[in-house]
Amino acid sequence: MLYLIDIDGTMLLSGGAGFVALNRAFVELHGVEDAMRDVRPAGKTDPAIVDEGFEQRLGRLPTDTERAAVLERYLAHLPEAVRQSTRFQILDGVPSGLDRLAAAGHTLGLATGLIYAKSVWGRFWSWDPKEVWSGITWLLYAILIHERLALGWR
Repeated sequence: MLYLIDIDGTMLLSGGAGFVALNRAFVELHGVEDAMRDVRPAGKTDPAIVDEGFEQRLGRLPTDTERAAVLERYLAHLPEAVRQSTRFQILDGVPSGLDRLAAAGHTLGLATGLIYAKSVWGRFWSWDPKEVWSGITWLLYAILIHERLALGWR
């Protein structure tokens, strides 16, 4: 069985780390301070949040290249923003729940990116190198989990 969920607010509370990382990306790439100030992220994908930041602070939507650059820098800044967050927390029951799902052979994934890709680009998969390597990594992980469960590997 495949479970598709979002993470922030469901499995963890980022304590604002995502906005910190996005703000750093906007400063780095566009010289815009506090770009996320009036952005409301609830229920939105990361690309939609970036789009709203562009609209709020630059008065326009980003090009595909600009959006990709902000998202790339956001991901680069995110680990440090999480480490610095005093409010970051994994919600109660999440680690044990994930362990139970994995032990039962279930897969956990994120749906929002796929849904966004389908609505914007008309396809779920674009054969971008990052997507391909992510898919390969997931496939290898799935094989290892299967072998662990089927053959008792530890």
